[in-house]
Amino acid sequence: YITGKSVFIGPYPILVLDRKRNLLYTWENKKVYVARYEDAGYAAPSNNLFIKLFTFNSDKNRLETILFQPNASVHSSLFLSEEYENNAFVSFINAYMQKGRDVITDHDFESEPLKFYFGRYEPPVDVDAQIAKTLNQLDKEKPHHA
Repeated sequence: YITGKSVFIGPYPILVLDRKRNLLYTWENKKVYVARYEDAGYAAPSNNLFIKLFTFNSDKNRLETILFQPNASVHSSLFLSEEYENNAFVSFINAYMQKGRDVITDHDFESEPLKFYFGRYEPPVDVDAQIAKTLNQLDKEKPHHA
């Protein structure tokens, strides 16, 4: 399954770092998963990095959580990441979200398109609406301290 997903069925899911809105999000099967940068939870059991993201399930009228595994290194899809690779990836996220792209690189770059990919990986048309619903529910459920 892991090899099939990463090589033939579809690309590794994208983690969007939206600095203007202070969000991290991704999507899969027309569902958007999101967390505010300051609320994103990170875990690295057995050196495999995961980021806690949320979505609002309209059918069940509740938040759902996923543990998103970013492609932090070439070893990520095989669950063989090293601690230094995970630390570098989290440092990259922090540097970009706090200080911007110029801290990381001074030029634009694009990755090569996949050569053997038999599907599509486009965001859902209602990305912004799903993000708004999820963030609204997160705000309602967040503990408020006086």
